[in-house]
Amino acid sequence: MDFQAIKNLDTPALTSMIEYWKDYESNDVLIAYAELNYRNYENLNIKFKKKLKEFSSKFNHSDINSFLTAFLLVNDCNNYEEFLLKYSIVDKGDNVSNKTKTENPIKKVDNKYDDYDVKDVLIEILKAEKKSAEKLELVRQNTANLVWWLIVIPIIIFIFYSIVKFLLGG
Repeated sequence: MDFQAIKNLDTPALTSMIEYWKDYESNDVLIAYAELNYRNYENLNIKFKKKLKEFSSKFNHSDINSFLTAFLLVNDCNNYEEFLLKYSIVDKGDNVSNKTKTENPIKKVDNKYDDYDVKDVLIEILKAEKKSAEKLELVRQNTANLVWWLIVIPIIIFIFYSIVKFLLGG
């Protein structure tokens, strides 16, 4: 796999590469791990950490970070961003401060509302809460319909059937 293709993968695909690291070349797995770090991926469960440890141990490294550092140094790079620039995986104008894909969502919200005064921000919050409440109401209505169709109506049919059967002497 080429580095550009790995960079363009979504986060679940990158984590899958690490989970099934035996099916990939070691460089590809290292790039997948570096890309996850670049995206600030922090959902590292025990199973995921175990896979990273197995991968590093297989190639005689104490941990994944030392393995990645060694890989980057072999490629004359001090960090993953230099690696991306060196291999033209990102445009020269695309640096860490300009990346929107991996920007913290809270920073996006802060940036969006920089020009707003307190009143406008509160109005936006109320709109978001109203939209959320509407979605919850739809879920509640759908759940109520399911309860009627899957539980109450069959019970009523069973009771009606039992009464008719009893009255007919069956």
